[in-house]
Amino acid sequence: MKKLLPLTALFLSLLIALPLAISFTLDVRGPAPEPPEETAAVEAEVTEHVTEKTPETEPETEPAQTEAVTETHAVTEFEAGALEDDERYLAAPAAVSEAETETEAETETELATEPVTEPVTEPETEPATEPATEEPTEPATTQRPSGGNSGYKGCDAEYIKVYNSQEKRYMEMLLGDYIVCVVTAEMPSRFEVEALKAQAIACRSFTLYRSSRSAYYNSSSHGESGADVCTNSGHCQAYLTYDAALERWHSKSYTDERIEKIKRAVVETSGIVAAYDGAPIEALYHATSYGYTENYYNNWGGKRPYLVAVTTPETLETNHIVSTDTFSSAEVVKILKKYGDPVLPEDKNEWFKLVPNDSGRVGKSDICGIQMNGQALRGAFGLASSKFTVSYNAEKDEFTFDVRGWGHGVGLSQYGAGILADQGYTCEQIIKHYYTGIELILWR
Repeated sequence: MKKLLPLTALFLSLLIALPLAISFTLDVRGPAPEPPEETAAVEAEVTEHVTEKTPETEPETEPAQTEAVTETHAVTEFEAGALEDDERYLAAPAAVSEAETETEAETETELATEPVTEPVTEPETEPATEPATEEPTEPATTQRPSGGNSGYKGCDAEYIKVYNSQEKRYMEMLLGDYIVCVVTAEMPSRFEVEALKAQAIACRSFTLYRSSRSAYYNSSSHGESGADVCTNSGHCQAYLTYDAALERWHSKSYTDERIEKIKRAVVETSGIVAAYDGAPIEALYHATSYGYTENYYNNWGGKRPYLVAVTTPETLETNHIVSTDTFSSAEVVKILKKYGDPVLPEDKNEWFKLVPNDSGRVGKSDICGIQMNGQALRGAFGLASSKFTVSYNAEKDEFTFDVRGWGHGVGLSQYGAGILADQGYTCEQIIKHYYTGIELILWR
């Protein structure tokens, strides 16, 4: 009996312990707990971050390098023009996010400096300022991504030799790729595609006109070895690469979109030039005119039958139409002495005897005994245009020039083209309006 008591106690202990053990085991093997809300949020954030960093699709083609802020310009003197695509992109710090820049409406970017000179009457001379030796010719462009000759026709699929004036080296590149770079530099990319197409045709025509006249144009601006064209905007045309545009606009997706738009304009007009008597024309262009463009003859003498004054749709509200410049009488005298020996009437209201020409700009006039036309006066006083009036303020002893337009006024008006494109005009209609008597042909 004494032996049975310990056995009975042991048996009862086992009966009590067994259910507890089974319950513990079930609890341990139960369903896994859900992660805390904070951990889930972090994981979602990581996933979202990876999605945002997915590489963006690159545009099909792209340009090479150039400047775009105003310098002297033999063609347009208004670069970036093109370049005047949105002050936010030109001035904003690089840290501005793509999402933030893309949602902003475009605004005009005003040029910091104004053009100073225009192409001179032939023959043109250039100072021998290039280095004695040049770097070897490079067979490729600096563009990225490369579009090859995809989509290019006629002359656009041919290589030309470009002298990079800024980097002092030569580049062999497709004419089509070169035109993309030039249009990027010369016209605001926010303009309608038909305006960009008109600009592409003008740039292509001018390039072929210049490159076909190598004996005249291959001066020191094209380096010692000479080239078809150069990237000096004061001698040929402005030139802007993809990388330079990206640096200016900051946003990659914005830059890709704009370059793709410009590439479309070039491809859709590929190989097409404005021709007169079967040859590409000297397709000069400028930023804006007011009322009428200018006759080639009035500025530089000589004849270009396709460069005559025509109507243009800009108004006083158009960008770069209205500007003023003020000079003291002493400053006026100092400037005039560079052009002759001025005879100063006592009545200063008689100093500027301006005579209008047949396009409504200032023609050949008597300025204190010195004969100067509007283009010469524009250059002398650094005015935006040769369409101006002059008034004298006796109280302040100063002269004020009220100016209308920006540029030499000859050929295609870039802002006029933009307005016409907004109104539904095609690139062919725009080109044939600004260049009288021309035809559009495919050039090979």
